[in-house]
Amino acid sequence: MRKNPPTVSIIISTYNSPKALDLVLASLAEQDVDGFEVIVADDGSNDETKKVIESLRSKINYDIKHVWQPHDGFRAAMIRNKGVAFAKGDYLIFLDGDTIPLVSFVKKHQKLAENNYFIAGNRILLSPAFTQQVLQQEVSLQKWGIWHWLYAFCRGWINRFLPILPLGNLYFRYLFWDKWQGVKTCNLGVWKKDFIAVNGFDESYCGWGYEDSDLVVRLIRKGILRKDGRFAVPVLHLWHPDNNRAREPINHKKLEEVIHSTRIEAVDGVNQYIKFIPRGLPRDKAMGDYSQHPVARPFGACPRQLRNLAILPNLFQGGEAPLSPLGEPGVHTPGEVKKLIADEL
Repeated sequence: MRKNPPTVSIIISTYNSPKALDLVLASLAEQDVDGFEVIVADDGSNDETKKVIESLRSKINYDIKHVWQPHDGFRAAMIRNKGVAFAKGDYLIFLDGDTIPLVSFVKKHQKLAENNYFIAGNRILLSPAFTQQVLQQEVSLQKWGIWHWLYAFCRGWINRFLPILPLGNLYFRYLFWDKWQGVKTCNLGVWKKDFIAVNGFDESYCGWGYEDSDLVVRLIRKGILRKDGRFAVPVLHLWHPDNNRAREPINHKKLEEVIHSTRIEAVDGVNQYIKFIPRGLPRDKAMGDYSQHPVARPFGACPRQLRNLAILPNLFQGGEAPLSPLGEPGVHTPGEVKKLIADEL
């Protein structure tokens, strides 16, 4: 176990949603830990977003940076990469500018953080009417208890209640270690050294869709496995109209190509913004040496049989693509893993 929690950089992507961003930044000021930094990755917003950030500087208890690029369509991958280039922390947490973290969000992400894993957080969707109440600051969600959330669920204000209930660092968090589906960058924790090792987000994804799945596929292929953040680090997703999805079919085709390949690094990624020595290794030795494959221990201190799952030559030694076509099982299916757990326990 780590003696000290990792230093955290929170990357918040946003575009012309100043009221929502104001709530997200204010919620981070109410966290029960400090010492983290926030980087607002702005995909070309107008001056209202800048005004929100400047108005909060004297009121918040964390360092904040505003990274901006001209708007030229939906370029979330690019602006997130640029945000990471400014990050000082050794652990990255990605949020969207309309996802509100609860009071222990950062602390619980720090507790879940583990070498050779990324944390797949989840979200709770707010209804349109409840979103308007929250945006008008008629309710203070950070002070809500379990019964408040149960009432909100019964009234249809939120789409689910159970994720609010906290569970510890249990075995179920490792069940879907090779599943890329469902991981979203509105709530994702990953070590900075691992993010850099796969060259971050692929900026060739333009328009809405699948740049987050592309990242996760390559992380898993590198040996950085999924750890489930459900029942620990939910975020509250404010309702908004759907983004323009005109390029979704094109992006989906790109994702399929990555899944059927053996590629680990993004074609056009974060490394262009960071100074590197030959072979793409970071200059800062503290960030890790990727001249060798990391020794993946998918289940840490779990039962003996589960540790055998670390021996996956296709996944860790650069063999054929570890993920079969969209949705099909990998080397071990979740059902096989569950059976191993049942047999051991």
